[in-house]
Amino acid sequence: MMKKYLILLFVAGIPSLSFAENLKYGLSAAIGSFYEFRVPIELTEAGILVEPYIAHMNRKTKESDDAPSKYGFNEAGVSVSKLFNSTNKIYSQVGLEIGYKQEIDDNGYINKNSGDDVSGKVSKGKYKGYTIATKVGIFYKLNDNIHFGVESKLKYESIKGKDNISRSEFPDYEWTKSVSDVDKTGSEIFTQIVLRSFF
Repeated sequence: MMKKYLILLFVAGIPSLSFAENLKYGLSAAIGSFYEFRVPIELTEAGILVEPYIAHMNRKTKESDDAPSKYGFNEAGVSVSKLFNSTNKIYSQVGLEIGYKQEIDDNGYINKNSGDDVSGKVSKGKYKGYTIATKVGIFYKLNDNIHFGVESKLKYESIKGKDNISRSEFPDYEWTKSVSDVDKTGSEIFTQIVLRSFF
């Protein structure tokens, strides 16, 4: 149900704002441990910033004794922030963000033993769920249309899914398969560098 609400925010929310006066539209990018792209919509008289966003990460590794490892996610959502002008060039913001996330996590190890025996464990996981975050930031206006700043977020997520596990062990060294339910919740604090460009 929450996923449907997020889709409605993208499809119906932005056009409805087009009837309001004193709007500024633009494009924005945030860089930290992952990439995030946004469409900032500022209600200038109210000092409110609405930002639909998409975020992406894709990381692959391969160690000599390990199975190929892959972690990544795609996330889409929207944030609403209140802007506070400190000077003509500097402003701060405080906001709330909600999103829908799809995540993959493949990892494991493989050991080659004597003869043709191979032992190991390989796990392939797929999860999905929701995120919510509070964020604060401070920005500098290079000019009226280009703003550069830093944001910090406290983000909570709740995602569920399944791990498909393959395992080979002594003494049989035969690969067996199993499925494990996963329910992950947690929070993190991180910082992003943000560049906004208004039309």
